[in-house]
Amino acid sequence: MKITKHTLNTILTLTAPAPPETGGIIGGTKGIVEQCAFDSGSSASNGYDIYAPDTVHINQIIQCWADNGIEFYGIFHSHFLGGTELSIGDKHYIETIFHAMPPEIKSLYFPIILPEKQIIVYRADRQEQSIKIVRSKMEIL
Repeated sequence: MKITKHTLNTILTLTAPAPPETGGIIGGTKGIVEQCAFDSGSSASNGYDIYAPDTVHINQIIQCWADNGIEFYGIFHSHFLGGTELSIGDKHYIETIFHAMPPEIKSLYFPIILPEKQIIVYRADRQEQSIKIVRSKMEIL
């Protein structure tokens, strides 16, 4: 995942003080993550044990981005200290997202933000009849 330093710092700044299982979306142009939007109400009603985005709010942002030439590139969310792997619930949610996306969307990113301001990036790739999720590298621009 290629990401601007400014966007990376914004994600870390917004996510660090929030409780685990909060997050938002990332977007950009030409394969570079240049935008993020924090989903401030995401975990208020779920007991902080699962990230459940406010999909109405998030979809409004995605539409606004699209109107301005910004592509949706994925969803980030925070984990507890040491939670470096995607949970079964995370993987299921990623698959659900792909089933709702147009078929021309072939890859999306799903970074995990850890309390020590570390990011672990996962990329999900659409394959013939399945979704393959792999750990990915991050390039800061």
